Amino acid sequence: MEEVVLTRKERLAERFRNRPFLRLLILSWPFRLAFLLFVGAVLGVGILLPKIWRATPPGFYPEIKISLLDRLQCWSLKRNARQAVERKLYDHALQAWRSAWANNPGDLEALRGLVKTLENIEEPMKHVALTIQAGKWLLRLGHTNAVDLVDLARVYTRVGITFRAIQLMEKVPKPWPEDLQRVYLIALFKSGDIQTFQQFLEEHPELKEQMKAVLDAPLPERNDLNAEFALVSLTYLAGYAEDFAVRREALMKLRSARDNISTETLAYDLEFILYIIKRDVNRSQQLLDELVRLGRARVAHHVMFWNLLIAEGRRKEAERWIKKVNLVPTNAWEAYQLAKVYTILGLLDKANQLLRSYGRSVGWVIESLILRGELLVQKATLSGSDEDRKNALDQLRDMALELRMVPEAQEKLGGYSYFLEGYASWESGAKMAARQAFQSMVEEGISDPRLAFTVAKHLIQIGVAEYAEPLLLAHRKELWDAAEYHKELLKCAYQLKHDSYLLDSAKKLYELAPNDPVAINNYAAALMLFREKPTLAMRLAFELYNRYPTDPAVIINYATALVRNGRAKEAKLLFEEIVVDKLPLTDAAQYYLIGFEMYWMLQDYDRARYCLHHIDQSLLYPVQRKWLEDNLTRFEAEAARAEAVSTS
Repeated sequence: MEEVVLTRKERLAERFRNRPFLRLLILSWPFRLAFLLFVGAVLGVGILLPKIWRATPPGFYPEIKISLLDRLQCWSLKRNARQAVERKLYDHALQAWRSAWANNPGDLEALRGLVKTLENIEEPMKHVALTIQAGKWLLRLGHTNAVDLVDLARVYTRVGITFRAIQLMEKVPKPWPEDLQRVYLIALFKSGDIQTFQQFLEEHPELKEQMKAVLDAPLPERNDLNAEFALVSLTYLAGYAEDFAVRREALMKLRSARDNISTETLAYDLEFILYIIKRDVNRSQQLLDELVRLGRARVAHHVMFWNLLIAEGRRKEAERWIKKVNLVPTNAWEAYQLAKVYTILGLLDKANQLLRSYGRSVGWVIESLILRGELLVQKATLSGSDEDRKNALDQLRDMALELRMVPEAQEKLGGYSYFLEGYASWESGAKMAARQAFQSMVEEGISDPRLAFTVAKHLIQIGVAEYAEPLLLAHRKELWDAAEYHKELLKCAYQLKHDSYLLDSAKKLYELAPNDPVAINNYAAALMLFREKPTLAMRLAFELYNRYPTDPAVIINYATALVRNGRAKEAKLLFEEIVVDKLPLTDAAQYYLIGFEMYWMLQDYDRARYCLHHIDQSLLYPVQRKWLEDNLTRFEAEAARAEAVSTS
């Protein structure tokens, strides 16, 4: 019998006679291949699918982790997007960049590609929410890179949020490149700030020449930066050129841009903005009617026209338009624009309902929430019925809770949610709970200067300036050139009797508004408080006294100025006109203080002592209490000498 010779593989398999799986693995190559493929798949799933790779930089909040598969898909989608851009298929490129960013939210290249594509897309206004969302991420991830700022400013201008574009550009160090100068001019014109627009042109004569040259150049074929600058130039010349023939030629050329599908929308928009800037109601209405007829009227057109009617004192007409036109916003930005007009017209319920519907929309959530918070505060204060007021307060509490559950809102708004909660508690009568919420608000802080100012105004109105003061002082640098800021800061000083910032703020307010009675009165009072520039204080107090000769506070200020200038006898004549029992407590404290100084100067020590005993020092400023403390001994000594002389 022939001996069977086993192969090496078979001999190895014989060793695993009792282990069928291993035996089969050794002997069957199809099984072995299937097994290896299975193991590879398991390992692949284990490596590719778990989200263990951090996509955002260290310290970035919220931290986002992605899988290796996400990275591979992002890479593939970015390649597709670049190919689409090369073929000028911008809609396809936008979708690819958007998907790439969704797969890897920390990928700066995907974000920058998305923003660049939005610069070139034909109908950018459809992508407002995407623009805002991508812009916020790009600024955070790119650490406000100067190139990113310019690209974002261009996109913000194209989608219609020009105020954000202007804010971004103002952060870029000067001198600016020509492209950025052009974007800035476009943003200024679209925002309606024609004064700053003209001032910027005067500072850059080369841009002025470029605008004039547009008349002789052919119309642009596509809507890029050069095209937008050309059409803005034509629009400006059509409205503001000195030569009538130039204005007419520019307008005709602008209107001929409507014949090109790429520039049609922009040409209509710019002409409409021109009429709004020039406050031409009739032409604005005619063009709006034409846009409605063509089916091209957007919410922004109606809102601009209604705001023009309101500015022209035609509120009733604006209300009739609102009732006649049933507008449905297509995104949160349009809802925000509509709600602002509704709020101005006092249609608070309508504005609240609209903002509530779009309050969680991605991108515009912060501004919408702020506006809704403001109108709910108004409703809580102004509502006629107890039920409406209670409903508004309940919504404020709910909104405060919602804000704390949205990380983005909490990050941007800081302690604003505590303000809403505290305001609702205060108006409900729970003062202690309100103060605790306001204290939490102060500790959290509010990073946005305008929001901090608005919140501070409400706090001052309800008499809790101690919580408003730190908000205002925290943004002193950003708000220093605003007159309203100093008015509110001085109200804090008045309520709290703090004088550390009083003189500087009163002086700045007077410089900003030299004809404003409030500014004049505050600066004169501050100068007298610190006993500085008595002649100037006298002039200001006299000017105000001539305007308001019967106002007790004005009379006290004028009498104080007379005393500071050594004219106590004249001050006494004014002083005796005031009925002290009718004065507020704070004014009464000032009345008795100046009375003490005046009678001391007149050596009427009995009346001086009477005034001294009636001064409520808790209502004086620290500098006034110090003056009293420093001079009390001298007064008593003089009074004692006078009494000794009179008795002898």
